[in-house]
Amino acid sequence: DTAFILAKRLDFAKLGRSILHIPLQNQVTGLNTLLAAKGVFVRQYGPAGSGSVSRRGADPSQIQVLWNGMVLNSPMLGQADLSLVQLFGNADVSFTEGCNSSFYGSGSVGGTLNVSHRAPLAVGAEWKGGISYGSFNQYTAMGEVAQKTQHGFISAAICRSAAENKYRYAGEYGRGIMNNAAFGYSGGRLSAGFNNKKWDVTAHAEIQGNERGLGSVPGTTMNNGWQKDRNARAVAETVYKGSRVRWVNRLGSIADEFIYHNDFTHTRDSSRSLNTQMQSELYLNAGAVQWVTGFDYSHTVGWVKTYGGKQVLQFPAQFLSAAIIKGTLSLLGNFRWEWRERIPSGSFSLEYKKWNNVSLRWNAGTSFRRTTMFCSCCTAPGHASPHKICLLLAVIDLARAGGLTE
Repeated sequence: DTAFILAKRLDFAKLGRSILHIPLQNQVTGLNTLLAAKGVFVRQYGPAGSGSVSRRGADPSQIQVLWNGMVLNSPMLGQADLSLVQLFGNADVSFTEGCNSSFYGSGSVGGTLNVSHRAPLAVGAEWKGGISYGSFNQYTAMGEVAQKTQHGFISAAICRSAAENKYRYAGEYGRGIMNNAAFGYSGGRLSAGFNNKKWDVTAHAEIQGNERGLGSVPGTTMNNGWQKDRNARAVAETVYKGSRVRWVNRLGSIADEFIYHNDFTHTRDSSRSLNTQMQSELYLNAGAVQWVTGFDYSHTVGWVKTYGGKQVLQFPAQFLSAAIIKGTLSLLGNFRWEWRERIPSGSFSLEYKKWNNVSLRWNAGTSFRRTTMFCSCCTAPGHASPHKICLLLAVIDLARAGGLTE
């Protein structure tokens, strides 16, 4: 039988690092709850707030989140909301410690969280469903149907989750019941694939959305407001499989719309982004040395309503990695070059495994985090510097949050 190379790009980041594989086992839960149960610290901003992962002292914008090979971190916020990642069904989740910017670029100072969807394991029809219910009228319902043949598959999954979050509280402002803290989420995913001896073609498409209340001011009956987040993403991947060569090409797009309403000032703001990513990876198995090289290209469009303007940025990059595995010693070197920022990043890892259950690991690397997108006035000729403009906008945001007017 012919043997094929099955390595993925992130596999080259595992040498010399700790890897946390998170089995799903068809759990009826969100990514926030699942990660917290596996020892990964999740920052949850209130019962209805967005959730983000933090690791090794790094803030959420320094944790890279991948969805089927695509970077999910928002170019406007710099981080990914875990409540917008649907897990139920045929999915795999893993967390790779350490800076891995040489693999997928910006934003992995603390590590890389990888979420990927796959075909069913067995040939034939498959269906599954689940529901959970908890306090504060919290419930989650999920379902998936799939059909797999010898040369392809198709599957569809849906999810609905909601909670009232009317909990009691006590503090310096007295006692009360929290209002305006309800949370609702809905999402669906469609996946399909085709394969033969030399080629695999897969595609995934998701639509996610949530709406959350921002609570009320303690000691008053005033609400803070609400926010909505709409996210649509799709990716198509082709894989050429050879005995010594594996060639992967990936094209995808992520569209996000964030709407915020302030009940104090009766203002409403929104931001939108469209991030199109193209990736190409070439793997070569040369005996004791394994190589991977390729390029990434990201085309990002951002738009903010209140501060006006649209900004378009392009981020091309190239990368190269080599792994030497010989007996009990393994060496790995990675390098990546960002053409727009002219920033290099790389890492070097070593692993010595003398005994079955004991290994010695050492790794060193460099990483960086790309700044979030500025409004168009920050870079327009004749305007103040971007730092002054963005500081001014931050002050205005703080004034709004405090119930003041400009």
